[in-house]
Amino acid sequence: MENLQFINPKKIAALSNHAAALVTIFTLSACAGCVSSPPKQKYYSENLTITATQLNSINARIFGKVLEKSAVRELGPELVVDLKTGRLPTNVLALIKDTHSPLLVFPGPDADQSDWRDSINNAPEKKRFRPLLVSRPDGRQINTRFGIDEFGRMKQELGFEAVLVVNLLDGLARKGPVREAAERAAGLIAYCNGQYAVKLPRALRHWPGIRAKNGNPIPFQVEYVQLGSHLDSAAYQSAVSAALPHFDTKQLAQWYVDCLTVYIQHIRSADPTIKIILDAEIAPDITATVYQNSYIAENINVLAVSAAGPDTPDSLSRYADIAKTLGKPIAVTEWIGAASILDSTKYLNALIRHGASIEFAAQSPLLGQTSPAAVIRIPKAPNESPNITATGAASALYARHHGRHRLEVTRKNQQDSGELDIVVTASETAIYLHAVNSSPTRRARIVADCSAHKVADSFSMRSLTSAGASTTSTPIRSTRKIPVVLPPESVSVITLPLKP
Repeated sequence: MENLQFINPKKIAALSNHAAALVTIFTLSACAGCVSSPPKQKYYSENLTITATQLNSINARIFGKVLEKSAVRELGPELVVDLKTGRLPTNVLALIKDTHSPLLVFPGPDADQSDWRDSINNAPEKKRFRPLLVSRPDGRQINTRFGIDEFGRMKQELGFEAVLVVNLLDGLARKGPVREAAERAAGLIAYCNGQYAVKLPRALRHWPGIRAKNGNPIPFQVEYVQLGSHLDSAAYQSAVSAALPHFDTKQLAQWYVDCLTVYIQHIRSADPTIKIILDAEIAPDITATVYQNSYIAENINVLAVSAAGPDTPDSLSRYADIAKTLGKPIAVTEWIGAASILDSTKYLNALIRHGASIEFAAQSPLLGQTSPAAVIRIPKAPNESPNITATGAASALYARHHGRHRLEVTRKNQQDSGELDIVVTASETAIYLHAVNSSPTRRARIVADCSAHKVADSFSMRSLTSAGASTTSTPIRSTRKIPVVLPPESVSVITLPLKP
């Protein structure tokens, strides 16, 4: 059987500057012989039975990313954007494509500190050409060269779905009339999705023409819009409270309801079909009032949650409970990966386990220079090339090789140490065993009983490890019980093709 490829071998050496994370591809073929013995090394064993019971569905959007504009921790696309064309370099676009990200969030939390009209040309009440640098309320200056048009064209080129974050803070913090702030937010949706043949409200009718004038006659067809970001943060709540110093809790809750209602009405007038996202947890004593409002409850499609790092399974369980209570799916609109591929991939396993409640998840940041959590690293030295980090490679591995449903697995002689984290998914054509071996010294020898499935006579195993790479061919004793050995500190996906 021809070896399956995960990443072009020429790119493997560049996967990470922080860890020599390499792809190990094993191809195993059926024969009459016995299983060859691995080299002598400490190991632990576990037996699995992969049943035919489907536990939950899995949305491929859980492997999304955040293309974050300039933030405190990273510069984002501003690191590499061509100041003449506004395009990202060809090699960076190729790496983004190699991450197999089905969805990107843009511009991230920066939206609440900015006016999106500064990131396009020919905006009304603005100069014909956008300023290259724009000052933010916090004093930072942001490069605008990679803006809405550049993101929209990249969306059309690479084919991912998109989440646009709009500025809600201007309305909530009364930085001007709420109706004007909501109209600006809706203008972004009209600019991206508006069509000449579809009549828009008078205040939004000009935006499709301006998009065409900027070289984009075809709408970008953005699928999601998020109202603000991190509404539950202390900084966000402080900004709102400072603008309404005499409001008690009840009045403040009603203000959120009134403001959100105006925003939703304007955005629905720009695109009745776009999915609207709002934070699941807004502020103490306010969240319940907001979601008890029938208009808001009816028009919010997805509940946003975020994580400062690879969150714990317990937190995801709490988010799932919120989704169940409010009857809506959740979106982990930003989770910051870890330098360790083990921690980040365990979080991916947790997302798979809670797949029934999750509309999408977005790992952050997609592009970075100093953050070990970046999916793609942009080097400081001009003679170095951008590369996918170990964390990014693990996410790409999962994004390319996973099923649509999670299967029930029973485990015998399971280790108390918790060093082995396993989930199994399936599609119509294959079963995928996703395994993280956290042991720094021990290999994990597992035997998977696939008697409930008609597996083919050969299978493949792809592994990411910081210890190096090797390729081996190991005969299988039978297709009923499949033995595999996982390297120490590794992330692996075993693909078991199914017979027609």
